[in-house]
Order: sequence, then structure tokens, then C-alpha cells
Amino acid sequence: MSTVSDVAAAAGVSPSTVSRVLNGKCSGFISESTAERVRQAAEALGYQPSAAARSLVTGYSRTVAFCCSPTYDSAMAELMRAVHDAARTAGYHMLLVDGDDIDELRQLLVERRVDAIVWSHYPIHEADALTEHFAAPHQSVIAIGEIAEHVPTRVHSAYWDDDQGMRLLLEHLCALGHTHVAYLAGCHAGNRSKLLAFERARDELGVRADIIWCEDETDRIGAGVAMACQGLALDERPTALLARHNDFALGAIRALGNAGLVVPDDMSVTGYHESWDIAHSRPPLTTVRTPELQAVSSAVPALLADLRNGATSRPPTSMRLDLQLVVRASTSAPCGARQTKG
Repeated sequence: MSTVSDVAAAAGVSPSTVSRVLNGKCSGFISESTAERVRQAAEALGYQPSAAARSLVTGYSRTVAFCCSPTYDSAMAELMRAVHDAARTAGYHMLLVDGDDIDELRQLLVERRVDAIVWSHYPIHEADALTEHFAAPHQSVIAIGEIAEHVPTRVHSAYWDDDQGMRLLLEHLCALGHTHVAYLAGCHAGNRSKLLAFERARDELGVRADIIWCEDETDRIGAGVAMACQGLALDERPTALLARHNDFALGAIRALGNAGLVVPDDMSVTGYHESWDIAHSRPPLTTVRTPELQAVSSAVPALLADLRNGATSRPPTSMRLDLQLVVRASTSAPCGARQTKG
């Protein structure tokens, strides 16, 4: 395996010159012809710099941690892939970290094992606390997700507001003629910001709505089945189900089918959150598209480019992104034929 000394000997320069060239720090010190000679020698010898050695010299780990929910689904897989691709394009490695393991995140920062953290864990404002553990001036965090209590103030953020998403879905159902909707909320420890957003949209639009809970949502499709069955048992059935999570919606569609009902002829169903698989459900699911991928493509490359260029942390920036209604075949005007129980 070739070493820095081998490259230096082949190029006729000192090892320190090789280090400067290969770490991109030759501007103003080394002529372009010398730098090119070093690069050609390194390529000819198949020299690969040691990441550990480079980190010791530069103080940069060239690693970004992607911090996400331990609950894994297709939407999270798409987001993880987008972060991985952005990191790789910028010359970074991606490390996957459980968002519930705050101690690991603190240790990664204190030990300078990561230059940046992409935080996509609910609630996003908790990412502010990570700044207390920065051990280098270039370390940064960007939080991506929906607002819970407030926008992060000490880290970069790209966020959206669930009020907009819930209003888009309820306005769509109202325009179709639905006046009685049930919200499949999941367990009581679930995402409270979406529940509050639903209640605000319900009150603004004057829609009659039932809130349906479940005891456990570890199996989200099973939870959707259970909540839909509760909706069917109401004295007055709603004409539409709005699910907090797409898997709840898929479970609801299964429960309605088991009861001999057809979606959307007998009852409309919507999800919340776009992912590649729900366009292929039966029927394809109406939902709102949340802008995680847009957030990654807009914010993460810029952050990593700053780090790669040697910039220290800049003041936190916030980017508000819009949600988009995606109408598919799971919603239609209420039929009226099977509106009441029995």
C-alpha cells in the first residue's frame, strides 16, 4: 500500500506538500503545476488517504449523522436514501443514528466523530439541545420535519406546518360533500401536533368529527383495522376516515373490505404523508405530500458544501416548506346508501 512518502518521492516534493494538495489546502502556497504533479503521482501509485489520519490533521470527520425515528417505513427509507446521496455527493459518509439515543448523539459530537447531524426525529425543536455539545466551531445540525411547539432557534431547520396539511385534506373532503369525518389518531402517546392541527381545521371548517384512538400502534396496519372497526360501530357512521398515518389508512381499507364495504363508494379514506408504495394500494390512497425530500435537496447540500469549504457554523436559518394535496381513488362524494349503522 502506497504512503504519503511514496507519493512525495514520485512527485519530487515533501510529504507536507502532498498532504496540503490532497487535503485541498494548496491555494496560495503551491503552484498548480506542482499540485497537478502530486495528484498524478497519487493516482499512478493508487494512493488512498487514511480517513483517520486526515481527520486528525484537518479536524473534520467527513461524516454526517442521520438521526431518525426508530419506527421504520417506506417514507423514512426514501428520506434516508436522499440524505445518503447528498452526503456522498459532498464527499461525506452517512452514519445512521436512532433519534431516541440522545447519549450517542452527544458522544458523537463531543468526540468530533461527526461534522453535522441531519435531525429528522419528532419533535424537531429538541434538536436545539444538541448545540450544547458542539466540540468544534464547524459542527452543525439541520432539523427537518413538522412543527410541534415551535421552530428550532439554535440550529438550521427546514419545516412544514401540519395545520396546512390537515386543512388541505378536510377541505378536499368537504368539497366532495362529506360533513361527518372520523380521525384515526393512533395511541394517546402518538403525534399530538397532528391531532391539534386536525382539531383546528375541523373547527374552522365546521366539520363534525369523531376522534378514534387505539391502545397500541406498534402494528400500525393492525391499529388501523381496529380503529376503523370502532368507526363502523358508531351509532352514526362517518362518511370518511382521515388517518394520521398511511398504515392506519391501509388497515382501515382492509377493515372496510372485511365488513363488505367498498372504498370510496361506501366510505372515503385518506392517509397523511406521501410515499412510493401508497400510490399502488387498492385503491390508491389520497394523502398529502410532506416535503422531506425537498428539504434534503434544498438544505443539506448547502450545509455540507459550507463544511467542505472550511466554513465555520453560520447563524441558524429556517426554511418553511409547503405541503401538497395528492388526490387518488380512495376518496369520492359520499354515497348515502350505507350512512347509518345496520
